[in-house]
Amino acid sequence: MATKSFLKQVELKDKKLAEQFVDALEDSMENAKENYYSNNNEPSIKCTELTGESVKMFFNAK
Repeated sequence: MATKSFLKQVELKDKKLAEQFVDALEDSMENAKENYYSNNNEPSIKCTELTGESVKMFFNAK
């Protein structure tokens, strides 16, 4: 999602729509927490940080 969309102001004039919007935000937050804590949050692929000469070696650069 683009950062610009987070910066837009939203005006909710209908009370019912405002309540639905807040409910959706709360549900989203709960789902995010559940997913974060239910996963072990470790990558499924072994990752190694490459710096300096190791980057060149990785790409076989001379």
